[in-house]
Amino acid sequence: MPYIIYGATNSTGQSKPLGVGADNDYPKVYTYPYSKPGREISKVTLTIIDISAPNYVSHTRPQIIPPDEIRGWDHYITAPLVWISRSSVAVIWSRRSQNHTVISVCKEENNWMCNKLVDEQLSSTSGWLMVNEGPILSDDKKHMFMRLPVADGIFGTYDHIAMIYTESGKKYFLTHGQWVVTKLFAYRSDLHTLYFAATVYNEPGISPNGRYYISECLGPDIPTTYLLTVDDNKFIETLDINEELRKTFAKTSLPKIKYLTIRSDKGSDIRIELILPQLLIEDEDTKYPAVIELNNRPDVQSVNYEHRLDWSRYLTSKKDYITIHIDVKGTGYQGNRHMFEVIGELGKEEVQDLKYAITYLKKSLPYIDKDKIVVWGRDYGGFLTVSLLATEEIVTCAIAVTPIANWKNY
Repeated sequence: MPYIIYGATNSTGQSKPLGVGADNDYPKVYTYPYSKPGREISKVTLTIIDISAPNYVSHTRPQIIPPDEIRGWDHYITAPLVWISRSSVAVIWSRRSQNHTVISVCKEENNWMCNKLVDEQLSSTSGWLMVNEGPILSDDKKHMFMRLPVADGIFGTYDHIAMIYTESGKKYFLTHGQWVVTKLFAYRSDLHTLYFAATVYNEPGISPNGRYYISECLGPDIPTTYLLTVDDNKFIETLDINEELRKTFAKTSLPKIKYLTIRSDKGSDIRIELILPQLLIEDEDTKYPAVIELNNRPDVQSVNYEHRLDWSRYLTSKKDYITIHIDVKGTGYQGNRHMFEVIGELGKEEVQDLKYAITYLKKSLPYIDKDKIVVWGRDYGGFLTVSLLATEEIVTCAIAVTPIANWKNY
């Protein structure tokens, strides 16, 4: 029978902050539900509609029942639902604490009661589970493929590809190592091959039949898009080379990019991107002001090989400033242990790493003017900027845009 599943949220018990609309001479006051720490969250339900029933509009609609491990706890549905068959669906549930996730199968024959297939629990006392993508199924529906964390000894966990049997729930990891799988795309049953990405600056896309893919190369050079075959990686054609951008760049003095990785005094890697003026010569005595831009959230990565046109590049090209990005503890794509080190103490470990990195740059790079170093950031980056100022005089100027002042209100 054909079914439709729809989700609904009940936000009755949530906090309702006020907002004021200023689009006319008589502003209106609005309230809207917004989750906050320690407060109620929306109640989520999934409802089934049997559209083959003659009176399905008024027909009784059963709800999908969460598995025992989730029922009774505040929870979220953290990934898109995926139909396994016409009468069974895979649903991923996570407790509000985000340290316990259940991948379940819900079947019509069980009155849409969900049964646990895989139970993922955080092995450490800090961190969170990030299972927020629906599984990819094999053609025979016997296997599903997902990104899940796997331990790598003292280095913590890294997100890798797990193959899960849809009947037994047995789980096997297909990839392993100190690197991160960032996205799954498609599975070709005829080739027994799964296609995935492990980069954040190239964006491939695979055709629905799995025969062709588009490779959108976003760096380090000017973005270019190609069409290739999946089977043998054969080049078909170039779809876009950003010709107008290339013409503009040919007449523009572009900055030079330099990457550094240093080891902090606590043994963690700090990655640094230096955006240098075109005329800078490292052996000369000329000194340049430096602007350090901080991340606006803790789980992202700003130091990578993606080609970007942003304010940092503008400052370097037009003002001859050195602009700097620094990935410290809490940033993404260096393993979950590196990202989770800031749990419960936001602003502590990151600031220590920033101080170490800035001190290193002052001592090691003679072309940086030590008396003209600016740090700036917005939101979480603004919070780090203020926290850095509160420690010691390591920079001469700081700009905090909408910094987070109280995490209870964030």
